[in-house]
Amino acid sequence: MRLLRNWIDFLKRQVHPPESSVPFRVVIALSVLIGIVATCHQLEWPFYGYLTMALTPIGFLVSYRLRHANTWLIKALLSVGMVLALLQFFAHLRTSTWDPRLPLAELLLWLQTLHSFDLPARRDLNYSLLVGLILISLGAVLSTGMGFALYLLAFGPVALLALHYSYLSRLGELSRQPPAQLVRLSEMPAAGLRTARSTAGLLLCALVIFLLLPRYEGLRLRALPVSWDIQFGLPRASQGEVVNPSYPNFDPSRPAALQQDNYAGFNPVVNLNARGVLSDEVVMSVRSSDWTYYHALAFDRYDGRTWSLSDNELETLTVESPPLMIPLEGRGDRQIVQIFTIQRQLPNLIFGAYQPYQLFFPSTEVYLDKNTSLRSPFPLEEGMTYSLISLSPRVAPGRLKKISNRRTPPPSLRPFLQVPELSARVKKLTHELTDGYTSDYEKASALCLHLQQNYRYTLDIPPFPRDAEMVDYFLFEQRAGYCEQFATAMTVMGREAGIPTRYVNGYLPGTYNPFTGAYEVKNNEAHAWTEIFIRTVGWIAFDPSPGFVPNPEFEQPVRSRWLLTTLIDYLKSKVSPQDLAVLQSWIIRLQSLWWAGAFALSLLGLLRAIGWASRRSGRLGRTARRASRALARVMGRGPRSPREEVIELYKEMEELLAGAGRNRPEHVTPRAFARNLSQPGAERLTAAFEIARYSDKEVNEALARHCREALDSLRAAISDKIS
Repeated sequence: MRLLRNWIDFLKRQVHPPESSVPFRVVIALSVLIGIVATCHQLEWPFYGYLTMALTPIGFLVSYRLRHANTWLIKALLSVGMVLALLQFFAHLRTSTWDPRLPLAELLLWLQTLHSFDLPARRDLNYSLLVGLILISLGAVLSTGMGFALYLLAFGPVALLALHYSYLSRLGELSRQPPAQLVRLSEMPAAGLRTARSTAGLLLCALVIFLLLPRYEGLRLRALPVSWDIQFGLPRASQGEVVNPSYPNFDPSRPAALQQDNYAGFNPVVNLNARGVLSDEVVMSVRSSDWTYYHALAFDRYDGRTWSLSDNELETLTVESPPLMIPLEGRGDRQIVQIFTIQRQLPNLIFGAYQPYQLFFPSTEVYLDKNTSLRSPFPLEEGMTYSLISLSPRVAPGRLKKISNRRTPPPSLRPFLQVPELSARVKKLTHELTDGYTSDYEKASALCLHLQQNYRYTLDIPPFPRDAEMVDYFLFEQRAGYCEQFATAMTVMGREAGIPTRYVNGYLPGTYNPFTGAYEVKNNEAHAWTEIFIRTVGWIAFDPSPGFVPNPEFEQPVRSRWLLTTLIDYLKSKVSPQDLAVLQSWIIRLQSLWWAGAFALSLLGLLRAIGWASRRSGRLGRTARRASRALARVMGRGPRSPREEVIELYKEMEELLAGAGRNRPEHVTPRAFARNLSQPGAERLTAAFEIARYSDKEVNEALARHCREALDSLRAAISDKIS
């Protein structure tokens, strides 16, 4: 009881000067609400998010009404509520250790909502602004798309306006004036305009700093998000068999039934005679610690026209909560962490870098085939998030060249050595390319290099003849094709050379987005490649398609270390080739204009420097100043206001008089100098100059016009006198 009494006494003593500024409270409430809405949006609108959005404005209103009262009882109740929220946080953290950001976001939302009921003083309002900043930062961490920039653009000006009102409130306290006299609702538009200018300046500086920073090569991912609750709303559509939503009644014998919205290769059978073009829609975004291909399916049976699996037996993997542990197929000591966010419905294939080790997926059950490909009980839905940790072998190509598979392959590898009857010319070409090497890695490299250098990549090829074997027809008749033909040719030729190989499809790494830190993968980036098995190492990827990385395991594309270059490359990827050509022509024009402008500015600076150095003396100085002003007018950099024009006209008058032998000494004031001239025009211009230079009076266009007329009359008088 004594402890409780001391606690109540402590709460009663917590009394601070109340804050009565309505605009101050309004902008603080807006900044907090923006942070709450941004966080709830990234959390996919949880039920408690709606409660926090509804209760926060009510709390601000209650705090304003009771700002003069000693609300110790409210403080006590809020303290109890905050303790309960903390206990709930620890309970949720225990069940979601893979992604602590979600329970942390819930805790922050409840703490801010409770705190909004006790905001009597300026200090409490500033704390709320800080929590709003934390919420908007948390939302940015949770975001995966460019749309979050709208929340940042809304929060920035409001937060700066809140700081402005906090400063005015502090001034009122120091001057012992009521804050209401310093902070009025009518001042909000003017304050908002000042804040907008400050925000624009800050954003410009931040953008320049951002563009000049180097880019990290890798990305350290600690939180592994998974949309765990989505499993309760998705109906089971598969017991492990491949389900492609675009091919509900898939028939590999009908290549004409291809769809543009999903790759036909994501099916139990790959028909190599299928033709079609996929859309360029973004299907998923991937945050990855490494640049990798995304593995989907691996096939071992080839019959001359299609790829399929020789063994369709599946292993069911179950888990109560993530992560799901996947048995490793080979060696791996390089950890690759990837977070997938699905942008459009995809087949029930779980994409990821090979070989998967730990899976954080929204299902208690997934399926594993004989080739270590993962499948879901339901298609991947839009908005779904899952994470995957893969283990890749960390071995140098030089070492792979020393490993030979001369031993008899184990039974598990025999399906990857079987081929149908091949033509004599396919066998001859294969052995001509590979017989000079001893290791399987060197043989595979020779096959890959030959295909990349001697054949053409194109999507516009006719179907193969009915009686043609695909590899023979591709190598010697058509000599052109797309990834499926290249991957099939290398896989079959590798088997002929005695290398265990398999045909693999999935997605290319995609385009890196420097704004989100994620790779954007498009539908038309579905791809096929070859994997070879190397003893003591495992499966190694080769991509024989021309224009692609031959060995994605070890050879990654050269990427710039600077954000500005990365940003330009990303923007180029968003522009069509025709528009890109037009854009490049405009860039060339702008560059020429930039150099012309830079030269003009340099010349202007040089002339003004000469004029300053020789001020009040010599014809060179007068000529330089006149040329400088003429060039400034041509460039549109003349006087920007009547006040500046009056000052410039007075300087021209001094130069005009200096040319006539009437220099103004340093110790003589402009007014005394004009009086000694006995020229009415000079006196009028000097009086206007004193107003423009030394007073706060308004200088309008009429006064500037009178000064021009006075200078013209003075110039005429001097000309008459000289003549």
